[in-house]
Amino acid sequence: MSLPGKRIVQSTFDEVVRENIEDLELEPQEAVADAIEQFKAQGIELNNIVTDLEITDDGSSWHPVVKFAEKLCSHDKENFDSAAIKALLDKIQTECDKSLAHRVLAAKSTPLFATLIAFAKSASGNADLSVTVLQTLSSFINGQPDLVTADAMKLFLEISESESPLLCLYAVRLIKLSCVMHEENRQTFVASGLVPQLASILTAHKDNCDIIKEVCQAFRSLTLDDDPRVPFCKAHDHAKMIVLEAEALELLLDIAKSYDDDVVLAEIFATLGKLAVRNEFCQRIVDLGGLDLMLRVLHNNVKNKVIVTNIIGVLKVIAGNDDVKVAVTKSDAPGIIVEAMDHHQQSEALCANSCACLATISLRNPHNVKRIMECHGHTAVLQCMKVHPNSTKVQKQACLAIRNLIARARENCDAILALGAEELVNQAMYVPECRDEAKAALRDLGCKVELTERWKGRKAKYLNATSQEYNRILCGQVGRLGECQVIGLALLVYQY
Repeated sequence: MSLPGKRIVQSTFDEVVRENIEDLELEPQEAVADAIEQFKAQGIELNNIVTDLEITDDGSSWHPVVKFAEKLCSHDKENFDSAAIKALLDKIQTECDKSLAHRVLAAKSTPLFATLIAFAKSASGNADLSVTVLQTLSSFINGQPDLVTADAMKLFLEISESESPLLCLYAVRLIKLSCVMHEENRQTFVASGLVPQLASILTAHKDNCDIIKEVCQAFRSLTLDDDPRVPFCKAHDHAKMIVLEAEALELLLDIAKSYDDDVVLAEIFATLGKLAVRNEFCQRIVDLGGLDLMLRVLHNNVKNKVIVTNIIGVLKVIAGNDDVKVAVTKSDAPGIIVEAMDHHQQSEALCANSCACLATISLRNPHNVKRIMECHGHTAVLQCMKVHPNSTKVQKQACLAIRNLIARARENCDAILALGAEELVNQAMYVPECRDEAKAALRDLGCKVELTERWKGRKAKYLNATSQEYNRILCGQVGRLGECQVIGLALLVYQY
């Protein structure tokens, strides 16, 4: 992983622009361009900097997003001109949509979030203005979930119960944005009854495509493990709650059966893949007709990259259940997957999902392996490796698929090697995080591979050691081993 580049703060950039104008007598646009060039030459990243500042005649600078936010914050929150506030909100939303840097600058420079929440409460009787406030809030908190307070969460949940489809839509969107990369917000929402609330919204608005998409995304946001600030999350618990308490599998599949909209189907299948976290949930999807539905949609939309990618992702997940794995292979799924791989060779996500799905289906099942080989699945896997030589996801899953196709069916080695598998897998060893999978594939293919013995236990040394020597051995190893290895070594010593 590459290290982040050097960064500066907004005031530093603004000061350099000001100096360019005052000292070098550059025009405002030239001053900004020169400042950008200077910082980039020094290897400084500017993706956290707002560069579209305005310069006045006296050389002072200001940012439109800050100016508009300050103007809104100065307004009376109870007595105001709705048309003027709406026009100002539209300008703020436009600025916030430009980049995360604009949103962060507005948050640091003004109390914009608190102001928007205040207007959301006071505008409750004005549906048109309420929608505009929620739209602006959605743009503003995108990527800034830390701004969301407990009071705001309560407000979002209340608005989501509105009979107005637009208010409900934007309330659910705000809930989703509040949950992304913020585990505490997720748990607070769930504790406040979000899961059954989303199920109720889905039931009440099953004819509204936009709300279905937002609810699906909100469900998925609860199953994320993306907050680096917490040691663990409740993604699995949330997924289980969504399935058991909200009966989401039944709801989503029922809606999917009555829809032909590509975007809606793609969202539903993406959500199903996140909810199939237990063996019985995988079987439940099949029992509810989910497998037949997915195969039918897959067959009818094999050229639709997004739908195909999401469906194959779900098939990969539910095929972790051995009974489902058999059902998937008995259908025409392997053939359709290979056809999709041929159609969408340039799609990294689809190739990775397809290779992973074939790897799962073929795991410890010679009959399934035979079916995949008959569909020329091995050819499609190797082609994916050729098209995406630097993709960790594709190379890793492809190596797993190759290994599973030959691990219990040695007769397939010659057919796979004849297509140049040895060279491709050897190349995969140099792709990050693929070395172990590539070595395993080469080993099972019968190719030359160097297997390194990473640690050698000298049993006799520990057998004859006294308790004092055990301590010395452990103390000598702690500086060189990680925590897990030290614990393992301690258990080994204790055993003898």
